[in-house]
Amino acid sequence: MESQSKKDFPLFALLALALVTLIVMMTEVLPAGLLPEISQSLAVSEGLSGQLVTAYALGSVLTAIPLSIYTKKINRKRLLVSLIVLFLLSNSLVVFSPWFSLTLIARFICGIASGSIWGMIASYALRMVTNGALKGRGIAIASLGTPIALSFGVPLGTYIGSTFQWRFAFGLMSILCVIVLIWIIVKIPDFEAQKENKHASFKGILTIKGVIPFLCVVFIWMFAHNVIYTYIAPYLSQYGVAKQLSIILFVFGLASVIGIWLMGMLIDRHLRVLALSCLVIFAAVSLIFILLHDAKWLVYICVILWGLSMGGVPTLLQTALARTVGEHKLDIAMPICTTSWNIAITLAGISGGYMVESWSVNALPFVSLALLFITFIMIIFLKKSPFKANKNMTSS
Repeated sequence: MESQSKKDFPLFALLALALVTLIVMMTEVLPAGLLPEISQSLAVSEGLSGQLVTAYALGSVLTAIPLSIYTKKINRKRLLVSLIVLFLLSNSLVVFSPWFSLTLIARFICGIASGSIWGMIASYALRMVTNGALKGRGIAIASLGTPIALSFGVPLGTYIGSTFQWRFAFGLMSILCVIVLIWIIVKIPDFEAQKENKHASFKGILTIKGVIPFLCVVFIWMFAHNVIYTYIAPYLSQYGVAKQLSIILFVFGLASVIGIWLMGMLIDRHLRVLALSCLVIFAAVSLIFILLHDAKWLVYICVILWGLSMGGVPTLLQTALARTVGEHKLDIAMPICTTSWNIAITLAGISGGYMVESWSVNALPFVSLALLFITFIMIIFLKKSPFKANKNMTSS
């Protein structure tokens, strides 16, 4: 009986997937907390070093959809192992690269692997859990790496990088890649590539009512967040809290976890209200950043509110997407959502870098506030918005 239970819910194997998502998330956002150290080491400006986040996102943007098509016939375990090896090599290259251009290329390659991993993790977890009543729990455990990375991993990596040397933080990512590779090879079951779904396609997803407005909301919202978050180190330095950045990011992560918990409690009944509330809270944070520059204590209040508003946003957006396309088409729709998400990160990194270099870091919250207002208006007034109640949408 106990053996059957383990087969129905392979916890140890799902935790391996959780470590994968932790590595992917940490690798993505790690440079944001280390821009001053990276720019000094590689002899580039902070605006230019911020493009390490952009290059990662660009790799995912350009390849998430094409790779999801061309890797359909590859067995899942072989594909996952190959992608983790790519992460290992890319992060190791960042550790030893003496040139900014080579580091940029390594980040781009890492982004390529990232887009494919995000597109397959949920479906891999679903296929591992044979008990239909436990499948949702399986996806939740496989996704644990994201809040853990934001809460503990990124602040820890920032602390290691700023206290010792920024390359050590990326070296830690390489070590974690080796651990998870062994874990996957030993404990993760293999699955054949899924048969092609003749009833759904990327083109077909885009023709579903509400999908295009949803993708616009994703893009604008993520742009508003990342245009500040990517340059959080140089932005907060004007408040005299640069040495407390690892603590600030830790506080942001903890607030994000609380935000995820609150979202999980309320999302089934109040999706639209939660979306609007998150936007209003984030807008208030941007407004405080604009109006007040001298109060250090306000930084922590703003970071807590920011984390609360953003922590549950991925869950909120995934639920809105599932309600729009139907859960059976989510695997096809997710690479499109990932692409929109990473286009926003890419352009936010480029635009934010330009603003930091040409204008001032103080321009960033102005841009964020304007974009949040646009997103708020879209959710309220778009008739075919996925955030509005629709009895034809499946609850997620």
